[in-house]
Amino acid sequence: MASLQIESSMPISRKVEILQNFLAREYFHKSGIIYTSWYWRADELRPWKAEDRRPDQAYPHTSAGFTPEGHNSAENSPMVSGLFLQSQCLRYIATGAAEALEYAAKAFHSLDLIYRLTEADGREGFICKPYDWKASAETSIDQYTFVMMGLWEYLALADHATRQRIARMLAKMADWWRVSADYHITYFERRIPLLPYHAPRLACLNAMAYRATGDETYAAESSKMLGLSGAWPTIYDAQRKLILDADPATLRRDDDFQDYDPRRGRFLFRTREVGGEMYLGLACADWFMRNDAQHMPLLKHVVARYTRQMQFGLRDDLLTLYGFELDLEKETWRAVHTTATPEQRANALAGSLIGTYFSEVCWGDFASRIPDACVIAHQHAREFSPGSLDLSRRMLQRLDNERLHWMIDPDGKQLLPELDWMRWMLSGDAPVFTLLAYWKARARLSPRDLAHFESP
Repeated sequence: MASLQIESSMPISRKVEILQNFLAREYFHKSGIIYTSWYWRADELRPWKAEDRRPDQAYPHTSAGFTPEGHNSAENSPMVSGLFLQSQCLRYIATGAAEALEYAAKAFHSLDLIYRLTEADGREGFICKPYDWKASAETSIDQYTFVMMGLWEYLALADHATRQRIARMLAKMADWWRVSADYHITYFERRIPLLPYHAPRLACLNAMAYRATGDETYAAESSKMLGLSGAWPTIYDAQRKLILDADPATLRRDDDFQDYDPRRGRFLFRTREVGGEMYLGLACADWFMRNDAQHMPLLKHVVARYTRQMQFGLRDDLLTLYGFELDLEKETWRAVHTTATPEQRANALAGSLIGTYFSEVCWGDFASRIPDACVIAHQHAREFSPGSLDLSRRMLQRLDNERLHWMIDPDGKQLLPELDWMRWMLSGDAPVFTLLAYWKARARLSPRDLAHFESP
């Protein structure tokens, strides 16, 4: 049985060393694909097993019949592969360590195995979630974003044959969205069009495909997507505009908003997971600022705005709420408590009850993205992002075993009884994002800023 012992008192560099060695040496399935999550309760840290299933628990499910343990084990394996790959490329840039290239090759192999699952069945370019280590019909825009970022960083370090493979992968990934999917996604059997705030992700993917292949098709598609991106609004910005443009009489006002302030009702927006999704746009802004200088003036403000909005829901103890209520005009937020109705339970997406109610449960995945976002903000837009580097350092200093979990229930009363299993999961994001933030700082910050970042 493996073990992790991360204490807040440890130097950040020591936490990084422990986490990257754990991932490289322990966290790959026998297939060669990296895990998304392991079961973690007290000192028991291991892959999920069929016997972990409990009849009183509500697990995500699809009609394809994948197992709960298969879902938990590989839900975001493409994403984790891409993030681990990106972090080790930056580690090599910062240190020249041969081990960094060894770990990067292992992460790329995981990505390539996932890619081959759908390449083999005629869906090349479709990055699936490999439940039970098999091809599935599920994906998400975040899988693509993190995969393409890892591939791009590795492009400069890999051998010739691998560079050719990466160029093909980037091109076929872009083709899948444009040709096969027509910019729609089928997510747990629901066909959903991509929204305008997704356009920067697709612009970035096509720009990478163009630079890797020289095919003007991707340059044209990237320009088209950048045109659709406008000022890169977040979902919060888009919702605010919708409210300001609408007739107030037509806007919904729920009764349970009224205890806050009836005059604010039209501006209140309840949100889950948006901050974590917002990081995808921020990562793409970072890429364009480093690779296409014409976008710098706009993207300075985009980076600062995204980083600020990612901090909505961040508590004083530096844990982040999974869901909360935001005043879109004042940009203030508060925790709220609701009860899932029978109808909400019955219509839960893939049977996942976590999206049917609001509580003060905290989300380790999202908190782990903020330190890297703050490093990006400090690098590109420090004049508009006061305190970003300090926040990144403080969050990494606070990292410990509890904060490495997926869902954190501060008082044991925030998760529904049927979701108790969510408390006992190693976060898919926290280990790899910790590595990414640290090595990005080491590779890109000035010596003076790096000294502050690494200070006790």
